[in-house]
Amino acid sequence: MTGAQVKVAFTDMFPPAVLFSEEFRSVPAIYANIRDWLNLKGAALTLHCSCRILITLAHSLYKDVEDRVPATEISLIIFSQGRQFPHSITSEASGTAGPSGAV
Repeated sequence: MTGAQVKVAFTDMFPPAVLFSEEFRSVPAIYANIRDWLNLKGAALTLHCSCRILITLAHSLYKDVEDRVPATEISLIIFSQGRQFPHSITSEASGTAGPSGAV
């Protein structure tokens, strides 16, 4: 399997809503492990200028607009909040109310 095929298989199994879900964010080290494993398999993830793993994953993995836009929005929300793994990022990125009722 080529690195490009590995990336496609990974993104098919883990769309942005899953990769950036609260479950994944509750285990922060998983993102570094995912990045390292994908690179080991030849995915050659491009390091984003921010050097943030989540933004690198969003920009390097998702090539289709319908996946890349939400992945980028979610990763930027996480980055802009100054906390690595906030609790209701997915609802904030989609414009729906989070658990507290705030958007």
